[in-house]
Amino acid sequence: MQEVDLLSILDGIDLLLQRDFYHAEKLLSKLPDELTYLRPLISVFIASLPLGPEEDLEQVYHNLQETLRTIGVKQHDALSIVLLGQIGSIQLELLLFEQARQSFDEALRLGYEEKSGYATSCSMAWIGKGLLSLYSGMMEDAEEYLLRGLVSAKGYSFYLSLHAQLALVEFYIVSSRHEEAVRLLRDAGKQAYEYDVTSIDDRFIEVMYAMAQKRVGDIPSLEMWVHKHQKKEAQQDTLFDLIVLEERQVLGYYQLTGQLEKAVDLYASLQSKLKKKHRLLLSMILSMEFGVYDPQQLDLSRSQISEKHISVLQELYGLKQEREDQLLTEREQEVLHLIGNGYINKEIAGMMNITERTVKWHASKIYEKLQVSTRTEAVAEARRMGIL
Repeated sequence: MQEVDLLSILDGIDLLLQRDFYHAEKLLSKLPDELTYLRPLISVFIASLPLGPEEDLEQVYHNLQETLRTIGVKQHDALSIVLLGQIGSIQLELLLFEQARQSFDEALRLGYEEKSGYATSCSMAWIGKGLLSLYSGMMEDAEEYLLRGLVSAKGYSFYLSLHAQLALVEFYIVSSRHEEAVRLLRDAGKQAYEYDVTSIDDRFIEVMYAMAQKRVGDIPSLEMWVHKHQKKEAQQDTLFDLIVLEERQVLGYYQLTGQLEKAVDLYASLQSKLKKKHRLLLSMILSMEFGVYDPQQLDLSRSQISEKHISVLQELYGLKQEREDQLLTEREQEVLHLIGNGYINKEIAGMMNITERTVKWHASKIYEKLQVSTRTEAVAEARRMGIL
């Protein structure tokens, strides 16, 4: 089978999952006669995946396993390789880390040979191995595998390429390599423009920009994205992953700008949806980002996640925020909060039952720790760091 035929199948399936039936049919209709035997397999594969935002991850996992049993696992079989990559990704989401590793390795064993013509179908498995390495703290391996996933797909399949690019972007963001993340996002946006992609793909790129802006505390840019996002009409068939990714950035914006009531309400709503759909990894990451991680609130009884994994995830998604919060003493945070609310030193002294001179001393310590020189700068920097 020629690589271009495989790519038509993969892109066609991806477009069908996004309900872009017009472009999907254009791709799948180009299959030559000798490949029409794949159509029933494609149908089985598509039928196993619920479309839209109503998915239940455990049910999807069961359906994919049934599909794999139906078609059987074969050497150099595109659907076997892709299905194993997807199954591994879901096992990762369900915190079945060891099973995920086995799925990714099996997919690569079946298909990864440079001259076999199936390297592109292995892209998902490389991406999965990269994310698994990231969550295990093996940063060099993570980058190597994610780059392999991107190289495997780039130039052959836009959708697999975008999937790899966004995974690599997240790796750069959480490992504080902001410039590389932005550079890769610009590349993804350029390709999306040239490919004339769906609005869903554009939204994925935009929300990853928002994640990068949130991490560096670029509140004005993040605010522009939030306002644009909230003006959009809700789309019934928007993918659940995209909904959650967008709402996580909105939640971060609420925290950075001190809109605590909105933040608490949105966090509770998101956690409820994630737990209902069995998105255990996302639920854990969300709690770490919000600063309220509690293992008792998650059902980890069937998971294969270790204390080391949890420690790495806290370092990547939550611990930096906690360290910044500890930068100021409780008294200094109280003074800063009142400064942020517009009170002058005399008013703060009365409210805290201390002298005005003590307020000025606390303020000077705040300026020193935040490396600023004025009240306005202190408030802006504290909001950027998430302290206010």
